[in-house]
Parts: sequence; structure tokens; C-alpha cells
Amino acid sequence: VLAVRDLMTNTKFEKVASDYGWSDYEVKVKNTAGVDFDYFGYNINLVDKDGVVVETQYAGTENWTADSTHKFEFSTDAEFDKIEIPNCDYSF
Repeated sequence: VLAVRDLMTNTKFEKVASDYGWSDYEVKVKNTAGVDFDYFGYNINLVDKDGVVVETQYAGTENWTADSTHKFEFSTDAEFDKIEIPNCDYSF
């Protein structure tokens, strides 16, 4: 569980593209948990300057083996100030 928390807290999505009012965000993450995941997904809150969650996103992958790197991504047209990852979903 601590290894999953590390995967969650050390993940920082970055804007990679913006077009027609939509922005694409992604991050490449190495599986340092020491286990293979059948499925792994980040629950993502987009938070405005007042601390209000204006949108919730999800970025997931399948068959994420130990020590491999996968790309997680999402797109949004929401206006927000920060990205928070409150939790993750996963199965082995």
C-alpha cells in the first residue's frame, strides 16, 4: 500500500497540448511498486482558486508490470488552478 501511495503522490501531470479550448495533460510513470498491476488508475480532481473541484478526471492503464513505464493522460476544457490525485484504483 505504501508503494501505491508513492506512485500517487509523486505523479505530476503536465500540459502537453492545447487546442480549441481543450488541453491535454499527461505523465509517464515508472512502476516502482515492485508488483504487476492488472489495472491501475488515477482519480484526478481539477481544483479552482477557491478550492472547489470543478471537474473529476480518470487516467488508467492495464497490464502494468513492475519496473515498466506507462503513459497516463486526460483532456479537459475546464478552467482550474491545480491538479490533485486523491486516490487510485488498482488490481493485481
